[in-house]
Amino acid sequence: IMSYTENLRVEEKKNEVFVGENVVDLSTFDNPYEPGVKVREALRSYNTTQLTKTPDSHLKELKGALAKENDVNLNQVEVMNGLGEALTLVSMACFNSKKSVMLPDVTCAAHNNVVKLLNLKTKHVKLDNNFKIKVEEIKDNGGVLLKNPNAPTSIALSKEEIVTVLKQNPDVVVVVDEMYIGFPNSSVVSLVKEYPNLVVVQTMKAYRALSGINVSYVIGSKEVISAVSALKQLMNANSVSSLSNVLALASLEDEEYVLKNARMILKTKEYVVGEVTKMGFTVLPSSTNFIVMKHKKTPANKIHDKLLKRNYKVKQLEGVLEGYIAVTISTQDIMNSFLKELKHAA
Repeated sequence: IMSYTENLRVEEKKNEVFVGENVVDLSTFDNPYEPGVKVREALRSYNTTQLTKTPDSHLKELKGALAKENDVNLNQVEVMNGLGEALTLVSMACFNSKKSVMLPDVTCAAHNNVVKLLNLKTKHVKLDNNFKIKVEEIKDNGGVLLKNPNAPTSIALSKEEIVTVLKQNPDVVVVVDEMYIGFPNSSVVSLVKEYPNLVVVQTMKAYRALSGINVSYVIGSKEVISAVSALKQLMNANSVSSLSNVLALASLEDEEYVLKNARMILKTKEYVVGEVTKMGFTVLPSSTNFIVMKHKKTPANKIHDKLLKRNYKVKQLEGVLEGYIAVTISTQDIMNSFLKELKHAA
């Protein structure tokens, strides 16, 4: 634990940049649009006396709505209080601690932190020259942990490639974290019916613009979900708050609005990619609500610092992605202003 927390402090210090109230933060990968009408109505009509009561730990209505949304049974869904809790409990319940868990050598901090926290042995899968995961190398392990689309590369594996991973690893659990689903790639949750070793983790962060309620959920076979639920009860994990429960339910009734916003983000992304390409940037093929790009001449740190001085914060990447920056796709107006500043920074 001491080693883990010390490493975490080092990473936080390295990435620490003060963001003032006038800075447009394009480093968080959040959805720029406000939640839909039904969510706002649910918030206005919320009975605040519910805050004095212990939240419902069963969340049967929310689980039922998620089961219907994903065409699975009620006993194939568990709701969690955030992505960290979901990944931790799934990893504890499903991975063979005597063997190495496989994950890409370029992945999100949440995945790296979970395997460190649980002291799991790991084996990393290299990316190819185009920053795609080499799926043919994912075998002989105690479990697989993938973010799809990947973060921070923004590149997605196809459903066919996920099937390849499942077939290569029939005796271990393959966890697919779909935090950035919907821009435009579709979920692989339908594969749960055919592959009982598949577990899908989703959140309401990006697609549903509900980062603030911190709701995640796990979908898998009834056996896997039973194990995860038992572990959740054993650890007395905190239930989702009553307010988060109400807002999550409302969002699931607002699919048309959510889809409309996702399409606007995709349209804006297409425009931004075209414009930055004209400026001399190479852009990785993005299946997320953010893009990853590198300028052919100007170093990433100079672009990052110049933009910050002009009140725009982007994410500077490291490791095999050194030289690249990641930029959240915001509204068309904000991205138009950003592009004007980017021309001067690059």
